[in-house]
Amino acid sequence: MISTIDFIRIRNSFAHTDTTIKFEAGCNYIIGNYGSGKSELLEMIGFAYFGTIALRGKATTYSKLEVTLQFNYSGVTYKIIRTVKDGSISIDKEVKANTTTGINTYIISLLGYDYSIYTLSNYCQQGKLQYFSELSPANRSKYIDKLNGIEDAKSFSNYLKDIKKTLKASLEAYKSLLRPPEDLDIDMELDYEKELRELPIASDVVTSLTQQLTTLTDTIKPVPRQPIKPKTDLIDLENYEEVLSKYKEYISIEGSISEIEKEINSLKGQFNRKVLSTTLSLDKAKSDLDYSLKNSLVSVDLSCPSCSHTFNTDLFKSKDFVSQYSITELESIILWLDKDLQDNIKGLEKDIVVLEKSLTMLGIDSICDKYATIDILTRSYSSQKKDYEYYVYLTEEIKTIEEENQVVRSTIEEVNTLIQDSISSQKSLVDKQRDLLRCKSEKDVYVRLFSIYTEAILNTDTIQSKIDIIDILLEKISNIVDSIQKESLPAISNIASMYLERLTRGVLHKIEVTDTYDLLVDGIPINVRSGAQKDLSSLAFRLSLGQSIVHGILPLFIGDEIDAASTPEVSAYIRKALQELSLDGTQIIIVTHKDTTNYDNCNIIDLG
Repeated sequence: MISTIDFIRIRNSFAHTDTTIKFEAGCNYIIGNYGSGKSELLEMIGFAYFGTIALRGKATTYSKLEVTLQFNYSGVTYKIIRTVKDGSISIDKEVKANTTTGINTYIISLLGYDYSIYTLSNYCQQGKLQYFSELSPANRSKYIDKLNGIEDAKSFSNYLKDIKKTLKASLEAYKSLLRPPEDLDIDMELDYEKELRELPIASDVVTSLTQQLTTLTDTIKPVPRQPIKPKTDLIDLENYEEVLSKYKEYISIEGSISEIEKEINSLKGQFNRKVLSTTLSLDKAKSDLDYSLKNSLVSVDLSCPSCSHTFNTDLFKSKDFVSQYSITELESIILWLDKDLQDNIKGLEKDIVVLEKSLTMLGIDSICDKYATIDILTRSYSSQKKDYEYYVYLTEEIKTIEEENQVVRSTIEEVNTLIQDSISSQKSLVDKQRDLLRCKSEKDVYVRLFSIYTEAILNTDTIQSKIDIIDILLEKISNIVDSIQKESLPAISNIASMYLERLTRGVLHKIEVTDTYDLLVDGIPINVRSGAQKDLSSLAFRLSLGQSIVHGILPLFIGDEIDAASTPEVSAYIRKALQELSLDGTQIIIVTHKDTTNYDNCNIIDLG
């Protein structure tokens, strides 16, 4: 923590050619005319501690500036020598850092905070006394978090999260991106080389298929022109042949019928002759029952006219038979002959009926009608049939050619598909050839990555351990932040309330920072208080913020005309409060334009 500043020497600044100022442990009031360098003195204190960030102008305008600051911190005396380009910090002439960056780093490490915190806790700039009271609750929370270290904790937490993210990414990268030997592209390279042996074959296949396609294309036959269909249809020609065939059948059947009728007439003639002969014999037998009949019977030819069966006439040669049976038997024979003839005639008549039915089925009338045109058809039939047969032949030939051509076209489509597949396969092989080149070019990289992978495998546990440690730290930081947030606001409120009672001589009692970071003075928002009450409340709040940073003791408070707009009465309250604060061990350095004649127990620094 900053304890007391012993002295500061300023050379080659705007208002100070070579000025040395000594400070006392209590209250130090800096007075002087306008342009005497009062505010510049405070500026140089900040520059000595934190470098060019504390300067109000560009560093180039302070090219010859040199500041020496000696202070005590925790019983150790430090001396800082600064220019805008370099400097040093030493303990008893032992240099601890001798570069601008080195000094800045050393101071921040020593004090525990940077210039931004310094301006909030130790240094109240001109016109900034009511700065915190005028902030919105959201912005006020940011500053308080910064003062309490919560912002740093959150930043550190985010830093740890980034590290964790990086570690996890590295861990995943080691696991997913780096491949063990069996997963390297060496095997892929061998596969590619094996497949690429097929590249010339694939090229030959494409050439062969292309040639086959050309051959197939040449085999497509030209299709003859579609023939004109003959006027006489094939069915007409077929009807003609059918009529002619039926007519011939009709003639044949009529011939059969005529033959049967002739046979019937022949049977009837034979029957009549036999009946007549038998009847004559019967008549003669009746008149001559003896010898004459016997002789007559011997001369009778008794045979069936239809089947030519010869009957046995020996019986009739007997005199006894002639006398007893001849007449009756002859009559029976006549009856039998008549019956046999009738049966034969009926059979033949049935045949005629069947033949006539056949004629009916042939369509006698139609055939006879059509036959009238047969002579006409016969004369042109041969040529018409040839024409029609040629038409049928040519039609079928065209159909055959088209079917054959369709087969060829289907084959052509198949060959085209094979060509496209082969070209795609060839392209794929070419792509693999390119991949092979890539594999070969990356092989060395993969080999190097293998060693990295091996190392990563060994370090996986270490990385995971780091991640686990970060998780523990994140949890602890989260708990600390929660604890600070729960404790800081009441602490700031209590300290601010203590200073408020001192500054107001008990008129005002309590400053409260709510959970929503609203600032209340005795339950009333600070921004509605009177000007004097607002100044005193704002100062009390500033002092509480500084004291909370240094854990109960504010060793240094620097104010630049903090009471410039205050009434004499309020200025007196502020001065008395600061004097009491100095008695607690706090070094007070105040720039003022007020009359300091009655400022007892104060170190008055007059810059003229």
